[in-house]
Amino acid sequence: MKTTKPIRPAKMPKLPKAFRKPMNPARFERSVLGLLEQEKDKSFIKSCFELRDGLYCAKPSVDTASLKRLSKLSK
Repeated sequence: MKTTKPIRPAKMPKLPKAFRKPMNPARFERSVLGLLEQEKDKSFIKSCFELRDGLYCAKPSVDTASLKRLSKLSK
């Protein structure tokens, strides 16, 4: 008699390590936005971050598709 394996839900992708820590606006402009060439990518990155207490932090409501795109852009 065969036993069936339990079905596990898909893992939630994590935020890339480069974007986990809050960063000051100058560093955000230089090291994140400065490396991107496409305007669509820059506006996407800006939409995923918010300015909190003078530092850019990732928004907590980033969906799975956006996390995958952020991981591709971080490489």
